[in-house]
Amino acid sequence: MLVPTQLAALFLTTAPNGWSVLSWWSLGAVFLGTAGAPALTAFVLHRMHLVSAFQLPLRTDRQWPLAVAAAGMYWAYKLNVRWGFPEVLTWSLLAGCATVFLVYGALLWTKASGHTAGLAAASGSIALASLEWGWSPGGLLTSVFLLGAVAAARLQLRAHTPLEIVWGLLFGTLPAVALLAVRG
Repeated sequence: MLVPTQLAALFLTTAPNGWSVLSWWSLGAVFLGTAGAPALTAFVLHRMHLVSAFQLPLRTDRQWPLAVAAAGMYWAYKLNVRWGFPEVLTWSLLAGCATVFLVYGALLWTKASGHTAGLAAASGSIALASLEWGWSPGGLLTSVFLLGAVAAARLQLRAHTPLEIVWGLLFGTLPAVALLAVRG
């Protein structure tokens, strides 16, 4: 769940209007909503023996942390809109929220790869930033390379089946494509 924070740092440091004191608040809100709160939720659930392991290996283990992550991402989105941050950042948070909801909904029938979904959504956000801010394609190519490497690693570690990787790619790509279509 650190990918949204890393993306926010990338977008805030490269935004045309530059870094401001409020950027620290934005970065903190994104971190707290998308990494801090879900990690704390997983920790508490583990301490209460409500999940099988802190790493959340079972799909039933992931329900509450994913719900908290989606709510936290939406909260960060609303704050960043209120604070007037670039739409590249705010819309990316909204697409990320949709991605988490899709992965959460998939828990009913499969354990879609959240890692793959998150990086697919991040690649879409970087594509949006590339279009909006005229970035060179290097960042997008790097994110797609990392996406492929993570998908391959998840398979190698036997953390997911090939179908679960495909679901993750689909769930990360759909909101990003919708975002690009709306912005295009």
